[in-house]
Amino acid sequence: MLSLPIVTPRLRIRPFVPGDERPMMDVYGDADVMRYIPGGPLPDEDAVRRIMDEQLLAQTARGYAYYAVELIAGGEVVGDAGFGLLEETGDVELGYTFARRAWGRGYATEAAAACLAAG
Repeated sequence: MLSLPIVTPRLRIRPFVPGDERPMMDVYGDADVMRYIPGGPLPDEDAVRRIMDEQLLAQTARGYAYYAVELIAGGEVVGDAGFGLLEETGDVELGYTFARRAWGRGYATEAAAACLAAG
């Protein structure tokens, strides 16, 4: 089981908690962010909550999942990072999605490296 939280100099990677729906809507509801994610953007916060709940169940069942990524400075949730299971192949994949406001700052690289090290 992956040990959480994963902390980097700028990020805290942790399980989703109630209240993360609003900032994650900026991620999962944005067509540009979700352009390469199967299923595309989510329609509302209820759909976001279902995804968050699925990740909490995955953590319990498999020991890994996708997690909220929050900025240590200020605690703002800016995306997700972690591991998923590709249904077609059974392979584990490293993935991340970030709100557009967080693009271009190296957060994805920092989060991915930290998840790989923790995994």
